[in-house]
Amino acid sequence: MLEPRRLWKRYLIGNFIFTFRVAFLVICDFIIGTFSWFGAYWLRAEMARRDLIFDRSLNPIDHYVTALPFILGVWIFVCGMMGLYRRRRDLSRVEEMSGILKASFFYAVSSMAVAFMLKEQDLGRAVIGFSIMINFVLLATTRIFFHAYEDRQFNRGFGRVRTLIVGSGPTALTVRNRLLEHPIHDHDVVGLVDDAVSTETRLAGCRHVGRISELAQLVQSLGIDQVFFAKPEMEKKEILNLVVECGETKSDCRFTVVSDMFEVLAQQVEVEEVDNVPVNVLGSGKRSMDYVLGKRVFDLVVALAILVPALILLFPPIWILIKLRSPGPVLFRHERVGKDGKRFIMYKFRTMHMNVDPYEEAPVRPDDPRIIGWVGRILRRTSLDELPQLFNVIAGDMSMVGPRPEMPFIVDRYEKWQRHRLTVKPGITGLWQILGRKDLPLHSNLEYDFYYIRNQSFLFDLSILLKTIPVVLFGEGAY
Repeated sequence: MLEPRRLWKRYLIGNFIFTFRVAFLVICDFIIGTFSWFGAYWLRAEMARRDLIFDRSLNPIDHYVTALPFILGVWIFVCGMMGLYRRRRDLSRVEEMSGILKASFFYAVSSMAVAFMLKEQDLGRAVIGFSIMINFVLLATTRIFFHAYEDRQFNRGFGRVRTLIVGSGPTALTVRNRLLEHPIHDHDVVGLVDDAVSTETRLAGCRHVGRISELAQLVQSLGIDQVFFAKPEMEKKEILNLVVECGETKSDCRFTVVSDMFEVLAQQVEVEEVDNVPVNVLGSGKRSMDYVLGKRVFDLVVALAILVPALILLFPPIWILIKLRSPGPVLFRHERVGKDGKRFIMYKFRTMHMNVDPYEEAPVRPDDPRIIGWVGRILRRTSLDELPQLFNVIAGDMSMVGPRPEMPFIVDRYEKWQRHRLTVKPGITGLWQILGRKDLPLHSNLEYDFYYIRNQSFLFDLSILLKTIPVVLFGEGAY
């Protein structure tokens, strides 16, 4: 076990060094930008004073003070766009210098643009040119010294990814060897977790730290950052239950599965590699307040942007067609289970006859006799029957992207890992929509939901939403 004192030291010092590196580098670049801007002005004035330049005229320094905020904004933005604030140990010095050169080039172009926009200040071209050269020299110098210091701290153990490997067979040994042979991945392999350790693993000098049932406690007590599941014979539900148990300890641990349990996902979503060993990464599932608030604003904007024209152009004809084809209400109201197990009424356009049990399994073929003719088939195939769910999004019961809202009697039968899908709002579309669609029963798409919940981000949401468009237009898997 890692002593509490060592854990405290690791997190306090390690996070101070690496978590705030961006803020530290930004402050350094502000200082560099300011120094190079006024240093260039002084250099230009000194050259004029010593008759080293033909044009001796130079605007007062007030003009350059006015332009400084714009110059600094451009400088920081360019450095960020060139990735100079990202921590990448796999980046060689040559590649880093290449990035610094590119940053200097784009800064030159951008600062010329700033000078043009502030042409009433009449900023000197020589001052801009000198500031570009000084910026390049100081940027390269500070990055070399900072990364040398960062590497020294990394070699002392700070910032390494503390890793556990679940399993003790050939797969686990392969993952362990790959991680140790390629320290560029930053992994500090703490040990193996398994109920029994193979002779081969013992001979390889692997440390056994506990049993699989103890994984959640080990993750917390050892300060683990990442867990590799490298035991192919483990059942899918066992792995997912362990992930949920570890999540209940409030750790920010990431989970990586080295097996075929996500074989469908592996073909269609990003798969990482550990030196040619394919793995599926399950993120920590932690959601920042910025993401939660941003997603709510995004949901409202997109829902209103679709709903307002739909109310005018689509709702009236759909309403009339359903009334003509089938007696009864146009809207279908259904009780579903949302975030944290809260029940709500979900709205859809009715596409099946009134005598159909509302809790029967959804149609899986286009000629299902329960569907109300061609009107129902078109609505279901184009997903126009789901337009009223936009009201659920506005009400806050649903999101634009998320797991599908499930029926209460199915949720009552959920296992522990399956209930994890109730930690977020259900969505109108999701990963199941663009990968699984309705070729599988709704409750058979839970692996998609689990993967989404553990890896959700704003870009992931946006990607799913954009990929839903062609799926809906071509009616893939919709019946």
